[in-house]
Amino acid sequence: TCGAPVSLTVDGGGSYLYVTCDGSQSGQQKQYLIDEFQINPPGDLSRFARIRTREAPIGIIGLMDTQSTYLNQYAYSTQSITAAEIAHWDVISNPIDLPTFKITSQGGFPRFLTGTPPWIAGTHYIYGANNSATQNVAAFSIGTGGALATLSTQTSTGNPTMPVIDSSARLLYVTNSTGNSISQYCIDSSGRHQPLSPPTISTVIAPYGITTDLMGRFV
Repeated sequence: TCGAPVSLTVDGGGSYLYVTCDGSQSGQQKQYLIDEFQINPPGDLSRFARIRTREAPIGIIGLMDTQSTYLNQYAYSTQSITAAEIAHWDVISNPIDLPTFKITSQGGFPRFLTGTPPWIAGTHYIYGANNSATQNVAAFSIGTGGALATLSTQTSTGNPTMPVIDSSARLLYVTNSTGNSISQYCIDSSGRHQPLSPPTISTVIAPYGITTDLMGRFV
């Protein structure tokens, strides 16, 4: 890969794997890169493209563009804490250029991202856990050309770290790595999220990664 891998995701159609790296050294200048791999039968990888970023990429998610005839068109990555950005690429038409769209995230810096599962019809949304001083969980809508806009934010505690959406796209869970808990939210039809009752569930020490099974029964 392009250095020490930090996070990875598969695109909505299961054709590509994206890997963020904390940087590779080129002479005296550190390069920030995202590697894109094609997934070949029966699952082995071959490098498809390498994306250069302006800041260190951390979390990443690949989504389908449900507003056009193209699938797997957009990839989003959070950038370094100093930049506090979500970068965006059109990975079909221009996969190796600098980001074509970026925003400064509102209400904090989302370190890791999750999004509406690709099998859900209709509008898709992105959710980020902000473990900076703001300590919240933000929801973003995806507009024309993949542009993001903040939908809602919910205050959290205990260093919200890794978000995940269940298979129905109606429940959102976020690990709180210093709070020893998982925050749980319901997602309404507009993509906005609200805390469930109770808002958190206690866990063992320092939960970090999280996922759900495809049947939506377990976290």
